[in-house]
Amino acid sequence: MQNRIVKIVLENGNSIDYKEQSIEHFRKTGQSESWVKNQFFNQRQNWEKNALTYFNLDIEEYAKAEYDLIDEDERKEIGDYDDDDILSEAEYRGILPVSAELQNENILNEDFVARFVEIINRGNTAEIENTLSFIEYKFKI
Repeated sequence: MQNRIVKIVLENGNSIDYKEQSIEHFRKTGQSESWVKNQFFNQRQNWEKNALTYFNLDIEEYAKAEYDLIDEDERKEIGDYDDDDILSEAEYRGILPVSAELQNENILNEDFVARFVEIINRGNTAEIENTLSFIEYKFKI
């Protein structure tokens, strides 16, 4: 069974109810039989579409606010995120173990992360991989 809108109660107390019309009601309009049947069989759907116009909702704006979304043409910069967001994302992705205690916390600041992102964006993939491999080897990671 599908849930359907059958009644809308407005703030002022008025209500708008769904009342199914007979096929004869649509025939009185003098339209073609195919139009009459279309209107008759789709009257609930048409009423529901009309009923939705009474709601003052902007779904796109609601979704942006609720889920912190941005427009396609916008792009967040690293400075748009705070350190806790970055650390929790790193933990979520498995980059940092959840229980990791950083021994050198002073490198985890906005400047460090911005520098690292800039290196990733501009650097040569092979050079970055070699450098990381060297650092991992040096610190026995």
